Amino acid sequence: MGQMKTAKGASKTQHQEILGAAAPFLKRHGTDAPVDEIMKAAGLTSGALYSRFKNKDDLCTQVICGALDAMLDAYRKIVRERGKEGLKLIVSQYLSASHASNLSGGCTFAALGSEMGKATARAKRAYEPRIHALVQIFIDGLGAGSETERRARAQHIVSTMIGALTFARAMSDADASSTFLSQVRSRVLRELGERV
Repeated sequence: MGQMKTAKGASKTQHQEILGAAAPFLKRHGTDAPVDEIMKAAGLTSGALYSRFKNKDDLCTQVICGALDAMLDAYRKIVRERGKEGLKLIVSQYLSASHASNLSGGCTFAALGSEMGKATARAKRAYEPRIHALVQIFIDGLGAGSETERRARAQHIVSTMIGALTFARAMSDADASSTFLSQVRSRVLRELGERV
């Protein structure tokens, strides 16, 4: 019995390691990358895909959801510990030149958002609660105001952040990208400081 629990625990750990190793690859190369390349990035052969996942869509969905969950957990912790100041910290780090240049280690929503929009209905059903969860973290961090007002502000801030990061990454001029992020960051931080 103890060996079975150990084997299951090891299997779960290995599964998480596969997802973690494949996430940076997908963020950099997208979900259209060939299966053998995705699995190679995870340290496995393409034949291992079907022993661990239903298909490529299942692999990509699990990888993306795992990366989103890790980001959401980190953001929840920051907001739980620091409230609105935590939101300001998240915004400052998110809208930074270092985050913009870290495609494989950065925000999954920004790196794969357009691909998530073209995903299967099953995959979208997995992504959607995570979109709502990100907005909810900002709603919780905003604190003051009605639920409706905070939801509208949170949706605006989250959309602005993801859009700004996406645009900044699309710019070839590093100085222009940095200036763009700096201006958006200043505006969002001012909005967070305003009373409702």
